[in-house]
Parts: sequence; structure tokens; C-alpha cells
Amino acid sequence: MSARVCHWHGRRLLQQCNHNDTGAYGVLWRSCFGQPHLPYNLPYQAYPTDVALTEGRSARQSCSCCVKYIIAKSKGRQREVQMKNETQLHDKLLESVAGLPLFYPHSGNDFLKPIELFAPFVKEFWFADLAYFGVNNPADTVAPVLMRQDGFELLDKVIRGPVAAKLEQRIDECTHKPYGFMEPCILTEIYRHLTSGQSISVHRRRGYGASALHKEINKLGVFFYRGDSSEGSNTPWLAVRKWHIPRKRKRWLMHTVLNKLTDGGLLVTDGSRCEGAHNPYKELRRFCCQDIGAESVQLAQSFGDDEERTFRCVGYAGRKNGPTLVWQVSKPEPTAA
Repeated sequence: MSARVCHWHGRRLLQQCNHNDTGAYGVLWRSCFGQPHLPYNLPYQAYPTDVALTEGRSARQSCSCCVKYIIAKSKGRQREVQMKNETQLHDKLLESVAGLPLFYPHSGNDFLKPIELFAPFVKEFWFADLAYFGVNNPADTVAPVLMRQDGFELLDKVIRGPVAAKLEQRIDECTHKPYGFMEPCILTEIYRHLTSGQSISVHRRRGYGASALHKEINKLGVFFYRGDSSEGSNTPWLAVRKWHIPRKRKRWLMHTVLNKLTDGGLLVTDGSRCEGAHNPYKELRRFCCQDIGAESVQLAQSFGDDEERTFRCVGYAGRKNGPTLVWQVSKPEPTAA
């Protein structure tokens, strides 16, 4: 058994597999944190080549601490190992959510990637954030979401609710406890997708994301959630605690999201705020805050929960707090009464 030193963390990595690589290959090591570990102190971008797992995908089984890659030398074409800025999503997956809305809480200004990926299959895009349409940026003065994007033509704009508001503190009459209140406002922009000729609606809703999900979404095709942190939000959408107590599950937003998500629907996330020591969805956070790109799709493992839903990684949507992965959620067939 040989050992190497991680050039990123200064940790000692143990090799417990018996791969004997020749000089025709470069070797990339990855620790349990998922960070790249390169022999000879070469920079990560020094391998403009294709990525291939050793012995198909069996390297994970033979290396307990590290996942070992072979960086094969390709002739005639070169690609960066990580492909950080590329997206990978098959059209058949888009067809499975056609006609159903996309919902993105705590979205900030991260509009373009969801629309770029799912229009015109998805025709309703919902973005929810408390920061929208404050006193300094009322809804009737903000620029259109797709103003500078080719391929879309703005047809109409509709505003529902006061164009500006700020967060208020109110007192609950029953519990006498303070709570935050924000008067909702929805700015809807209707566009024509020039390639297909179809219309799509982009909704920006000022207010709490949980309230938007309950009030605006009946059935969900895509749940998009990334780039969140405890500093930016007090609502951990992927957090699950006390999973063994069924009566507490209804309090979790993840429970509501999965119930509204259609069979075969898509969950697109970088694993932000997937909290809880025994969280059954912890595979979603596996690569969060790690310097890894599209190859994470091959490393992500399918899993299930005790509601018999299965989660399978089927695509890559760029980076935010780590790689944003696309998971398809399959539900069990309803049992006959």
C-alpha cells in the first residue's frame, strides 16, 4: 500500500488498489472531499483530455479513500477535464416535464440558466425571493429578465400587488410571537420563444418561497435550487431532521416539494443547505462546495427514500456552490384500493 500527499489540503491519502498505470496515462487523485489531487504538483487544467474511469466504473469499489481516474491522452481533439461551463441534459428528460412549471426559491438574479435549459418545454418559470421589488427597485422599474437575450421577444408585462414593499415585523395574535411579513408582488413577463414560436411566462414573486410554493404551484415539473447559504436564507429547503418521526415530515419543505413534483420530475440542485446528519437525501450534497464539474454526473449514486421514491442523476447544469446536478425523481405506482 502506497501513500500520496494531497497538494490541496496537505492530507495524506492512502492508495488501497492495485492499479498499475504506465507512463501513457496521467493519474488524477480525488479525496473524500472531492477535491483534485494531482501528482507532480501540476495544475488541474494541465490535462486538456477526456476523462475515463479505470476499468469502466469499478475504481470506486477498489479505492476506499480515493476515486482514481485515468486521464487518457486523446488524439485529434482536446477538452478540459472538468467542462465546468457545459450543460448536459437529454431532450427526453425535457419532454417528461413539458407543460409543467419550474419553481426556484431564493433565486436572486439566477434567471438565465433555468430558462436556457428548460424553455420552451417548460412554459411557466417561477422565481421567488424576498429581495425582489424593494423600496429602491420597484417592480415597475426593473429591467426585463431576458432583455439582452437573443431568441426571445417580450410580448407583455403584468404586475400584481404593490410595486414596492419592505419586510415588516408583526405579532401573532394567538402566540404573541413576532414574525416577518412581506406584502407579495408578482411581476409576470410573457415572451415568445423565437425558435419554437411558443410563449413562456417568467414570474418573479416578492415574498417567502414557502408561501409561493403553497399558493402558486399545484403540480411541479422542475424544482431548481442552488447557491443558497445560511447567511442568505433562513429556509433550508433540502434539510431533513428527525426522519424517524413520520408526523414531523410534513413540516419539512422537502416533503412538500416531492409531493408536488410529478412522477419523472426533475430536481436541479448543487446540494445547498442539504442539512441533517441522517438526511436520506444526503447524496444531493455530496459534491457541494467542491471543485468538480460535469464528471460528477458519473460519480453520483442513485438512491431512494422510505416513500419508495428513487433519485437518479441524469444531467449537469453548470456550477454554483459546486456542480449543479439534475436528478430525476420516480415515484412508485399507486396501489389499487
